[in-house]
Amino acid sequence: MALANLLPQTGFCFLPTQINRLIPVLRELDVPFYVHRVTGVTYQNNPSTYRTFASGTLFGSAAWQVHYDVTVPQYNIDVQQLEAAISDKSKAVIIAHTLGNPFDLKAVKEFCNKHNLWLIEDNCDALGSKYTIDEETRFTGTWGDIGTSSFYPPHHMTMGEGGAVYTNDPLLNRLILSYRDWGSDCICHSGHDNFCGHRFDGDWSELPHGYNHKYVYSHFGYNLKVTDMQAAVGVEQLKKFPEFIKIRQQNWKYLRDQLDDLKDVLILPEPAENSEPSWFGFLISVRPESSLSRNKVTRYIEEHNVQTRLLFSGNIIYHPAFD
Repeated sequence: MALANLLPQTGFCFLPTQINRLIPVLRELDVPFYVHRVTGVTYQNNPSTYRTFASGTLFGSAAWQVHYDVTVPQYNIDVQQLEAAISDKSKAVIIAHTLGNPFDLKAVKEFCNKHNLWLIEDNCDALGSKYTIDEETRFTGTWGDIGTSSFYPPHHMTMGEGGAVYTNDPLLNRLILSYRDWGSDCICHSGHDNFCGHRFDGDWSELPHGYNHKYVYSHFGYNLKVTDMQAAVGVEQLKKFPEFIKIRQQNWKYLRDQLDDLKDVLILPEPAENSEPSWFGFLISVRPESSLSRNKVTRYIEEHNVQTRLLFSGNIIYHPAFD
């Protein structure tokens, strides 16, 4: 079983760390011969995000982020706020499927199509989740122009570290590969030189005629290739991946059923409409009107050997880094 079979996109690129998955995405959407680069361009996303998401978009491009509030109990972006934040500098919508629960892909896709925006699905929490639009069901990560996944150890599958970027657009795929490999213009895989048959007869900018195409660079790129060790771990994880999804779904249902009697004091999670989540976590909120304290509940759970997390960074823009 290959990940490219699970997510049947024509272009697949593996990267060595999870934050790397965002860098080539943001760079490729700015390249001059594909779309015009705009200084101060904005990307729109969810403030209840992980730090790598915020850092990756800031350091990966000269862009501003526009954040939206979330809805409860799905904890995904409030699509009613999309139109209010659009501007002439808006370029892309980059949203994560929170804890495996898909955001409203139908509404977001319609918004992106209306305003000619890129849609990038941050699929790191939702590998294996499914979403249906107009009776067509696909895996999350395959509805947008680009999907990204993370293989950090707690995620649905791991390579020790690492990530992936995938797309059905041939040109975007070529750009992703170029940015991953130092900005190389060559598309040859390692050990397969002269795939195009024109390694020594091309003309490239101001280089001499016939300059070795293997060493022609069309972009300023990065060295973001995975190791053989990471790939070996990933191959073995893929064999177990379908069972991982089933167990996660069973565990989520068990917790939801067992906590149902407490929904007068707790807000329990609900799957998004038209979705079949591959759950990453089970998110509960203390109702404001209850007498419970979130910190006390958290300590009680931790003291009984159950690890907890807040919803990643909470509101990322409240952190000292944004002061």
